[in-house]
Amino acid sequence: MKKLLLIAFIFSVGVAWAQDTIIKRSGDTLVVNITKSSSDFVEFTFPNETLINLEYKNNILEIIYISGRIEKCGAKTKLATINGIEDWEKVIITTNPDDVRGLTKVGEVVGKSGWGGTMAQGIGNKQAREKLKKAAAKKNAPIVLLQEKADEMGVKLVGVAYK
Repeated sequence: MKKLLLIAFIFSVGVAWAQDTIIKRSGDTLVVNITKSSSDFVEFTFPNETLINLEYKNNILEIIYISGRIEKCGAKTKLATINGIEDWEKVIITTNPDDVRGLTKVGEVVGKSGWGGTMAQGIGNKQAREKLKKAAAKKNAPIVLLQEKADEMGVKLVGVAYK
């Protein structure tokens, strides 16, 4: 009888510790209980909590279920960790709003260059993109959603930085 109780106790403890794992684009790992999964998002609770949380799948690299099944999600790139302006080259510029859905908006960023026109458009665009990335890196943001590309006398790029 004692062996049966011991086996039942070990089984119940093992089930209580069994968890799903979410690996986010940011590199964070969440140990959770997934309650619902759709093509766009995952609903989950943290251990010993009842509050239901939601995470968009475009913000997730993969989900490892209790069963061992691994689901690769919509995120194609892991977001780099940005620790300041020296990491500016790691910043990603996107025009797809789905790439930043579920991320935290940090603020508007601008990149300008005096180069432009027919002959120097390429140089101006390169300089403006570099300045846009540096502005995002100052905010420790790894991704920028490009909002507008104005062409005055030169090149001006306006975006929103996210992390």
